[in-house]
Amino acid sequence: MNERVGERLAVSGTLEDQAVASERTVSSAGCVSQPSDPGQEARWGKEDAKRQARQVAAHWSSDERQQEGIQWISVTKVARNVNWRATGSAGMDWLAHSESFMAHLLKPRVALSLGCGRGIIERIVRERNICQFVEGIDIAEGAVEQARQLAADGGLVGLEYRVADLNEESLPEEKYDVVYAHAVLHHLFALEHVLEQVRRTLKPEGVFVLYEYVGPAQMQFPRKHLELADNLLRLIPEKYRVYVRADADGTKDAAPRLALSQMNAADPSEAIRAPEILPLVASRFEIKHLRYLGGTVLLLVLNEIAGNFKDEDPAAQSIIESLVYLENMLVDSGTLPSYHAYAVCQKADAELLTQTRGSGI
Repeated sequence: MNERVGERLAVSGTLEDQAVASERTVSSAGCVSQPSDPGQEARWGKEDAKRQARQVAAHWSSDERQQEGIQWISVTKVARNVNWRATGSAGMDWLAHSESFMAHLLKPRVALSLGCGRGIIERIVRERNICQFVEGIDIAEGAVEQARQLAADGGLVGLEYRVADLNEESLPEEKYDVVYAHAVLHHLFALEHVLEQVRRTLKPEGVFVLYEYVGPAQMQFPRKHLELADNLLRLIPEKYRVYVRADADGTKDAAPRLALSQMNAADPSEAIRAPEILPLVASRFEIKHLRYLGGTVLLLVLNEIAGNFKDEDPAAQSIIESLVYLENMLVDSGTLPSYHAYAVCQKADAELLTQTRGSGI
């Protein structure tokens, strides 16, 4: 997110698991979908593309965004609601659920994790023995080094990491049984290229699992969404609106309005083509399972103050229950879009026409 008005993408309904569940975050930005785009070079030129790649790598190598209690989904009841929307069970996270689509893939399974960050997804996949070998790729060398160290500290085997820019990376043909994309696709300029590489590198009937921010591009949120969040914040007692971030003072009185110049200065990749993700996926993969997770009002209201809503505080939990109920109602009725989605897809033999799939995109 740029000072990362972030989201912790849930890996379970328990606070302990949430604490390790998010390393790639979503900021607060954009609503205009970008046109079909072959990549950074076509948009800005080769030197600009290299400069942007260096900036993104440095941003995600930083340790500054690891403070707890910042992201909307770090609230236990919110995470459990996301699990329920994703899998049908508040106690089952998306990684556990996605394994049910892999029964046809015999072990040992080989997996690839795109944009692995500090390695939380790969460690969980190995700890649960979902896949027996997992390779993680990320543009941020600092994050990859931490992923390697954390895997070693945990005594985990079958994990391998390397540094690469997915916007340019060519993947080997039919190498992987499973490809995971956790909060990374919304950071990619060359979505078409990356998705074609995923198709290329999956074995026949291989599984592509994505858990993504699919909301407004570059976090340029629509006015009506911001105004709704503003009104809700006014109803929340001041003590719950105190900023949690160590370098921030005061209380949160309004939803974030982030200028494009601010977004680009921090991380030019943030949500750059997020609204295009699902249509581009649906034209290349057979969607087996798709769920919209919400994280719309909840992101706008709870980011930066989530840590104030303690499990042991009945008043705080009452506020969270009301916010969750409201968002579920607004998203399910179509009044608000969902900013987040979870999908399990399978490699298709040929390109698919999205509008004929009945995929709910």
